[in-house]
Formats: sequence, C-alpha cells, structure tokens
Amino acid sequence: MHYSSSFSAKLVSDFCKVTHDSNIVHDTNYMHTNGKRVIVPGMLLLCSLMSKCWNSVTDKDLPNLYQFYFNSITSEDEFVTFFCRPEDTFPPSLSLHAINGRDCFSLNEKYSFATYIDDYELFDSSEWVDRSLPFAENQLEEFKNIMKINDDAYSSLLFSISYASMALFKAINEPLSDVEKEIHNLLDKKSNADCVSPFYQSLKIFIPKPSHIKVPSKEIKYFIHFDRYVLNKSYGCSLVCKINDHVVFNATYNMVSIPDRLIMRMAKNINN
Repeated sequence: MHYSSSFSAKLVSDFCKVTHDSNIVHDTNYMHTNGKRVIVPGMLLLCSLMSKCWNSVTDKDLPNLYQFYFNSITSEDEFVTFFCRPEDTFPPSLSLHAINGRDCFSLNEKYSFATYIDDYELFDSSEWVDRSLPFAENQLEEFKNIMKINDDAYSSLLFSISYASMALFKAINEPLSDVEKEIHNLLDKKSNADCVSPFYQSLKIFIPKPSHIKVPSKEIKYFIHFDRYVLNKSYGCSLVCKINDHVVFNATYNMVSIPDRLIMRMAKNINN
C-alpha cells in the first residue's frame, strides 16, 4: 500500500468538529492570524493510514495490534506519503510510515508497525474512571464521509480511536485523581505562564476482535487511568474503550508537554 495525500484547512476543521478536538493549533482563524498553517491532528494522520492499511490486507492477516510513534507535525496542504511495508518478523508485521520530509511515524529509530497476536492481555479497568462520551447521530456519518470509509464497523472503530482524545482531555479538564490534577495544572493556560500543550509520543492500540466491532448507539465508554513518568514533563495513560458493553480496543498513550511557542515555531508559515 502506497499513496500520497494532503490535508486542507477545511478538512482539518471538519475532522476536529466531528471528533470535538478543540486544540487551538488546529483552528484556522487562530493559526492564519499568526501567519501559520493549520497543524494536522495526529489522529487524522493515524486514521488515514489505518484505513488504507486495513484495506490492503486479507481478513486472515488483519492486524489487531498497532504501535504508533509520533515524531513531527504536518501542516495543512503539506503532502504526506503513506505506506505500509511487510517486514520479515515473527509474528509477521507491517511497518507503517507517513513521510513529509521525515517519517512522522518514527521516533528514535523506532518505526510504527501493525501485527496480529493471540496472547495480548486485556486491561482490568474495573477500578478506572468512566469518562463516557455521548455523540450526535450524524457524527458517525460525517466521520465516514470525511475519512471516505464505507464499512460501518471499521468507521466506528476509527471514530472511537479519534474520539478517545476527547475523553482524555475530559479527564484532564475535570480531574479526579492526583495525577489528573497535576496534568490539569500543568496545561491550564490561566495559571501556567509557561503555556505548554500535550503531545503524543506513542500510542499502542490492541483490538481484541476486529470482526466483532459494533456500531455505537448512544455513547462510547472510555475507562481511563493516568500515570506520571516525569513530574511536569511526561505521563502515560491506559484506556479501555467499550461500545454496548463490548471491548473495542485497549490503548496506551505516552505523552509529553511541549511549550506552545515551540509548536508554533514548528508549524509552517502560510507563505512557505
């Protein structure tokens, strides 16, 4: 699988609207006013690649474990070449790539990959906080149209993965645990003069039964637990997503805080 694509400011805006991503670096008015192109959400890149990767393999070889590493940002109208390449590993795997001058899906010589495994242990989320999110009936349909996905079940999976970011930020904005309160204070623009934002370093996704994915009815349940790695710098989050009481995926996020001024410096200028 090999293809190239770019992402317009309107596409970014539509994706953020349907997934409720309110990060200001994806806001057209704010970025253009500051002479910068809109930054493409990492989840939009991830879903673009996963959808093509899913279509490029047979049901027998369908990956159920995805490991993503995030390295650099992509700006609006910037061409990205996506491809997945079979690797000679056991179990067999596909390396995942998104090239825009550098590989957006590699970090410290680690490449993103997808594979199939039988013995992945599901998280015990019985004591984790439920951060369920409702959604409007038209959200899934709009998401399908934006991503150009015909399959309802797979569209629901990718929407659930993208929507999980909203659940994470809900936990941060409405903190309950000490670690959540710590992250909230770190990211609070009103109280933190350093103005930092979260950035995904890596994301591992395990899908227990890809063929049994259900289309949600009224809400998607997200059970979340945060861990501190380095005080005021790096954190981890474990997440279980359920639709109609079925586990759709487990996810493990590694996140770091990055100064807003650095993110704006990395964004491409409108005239470039």
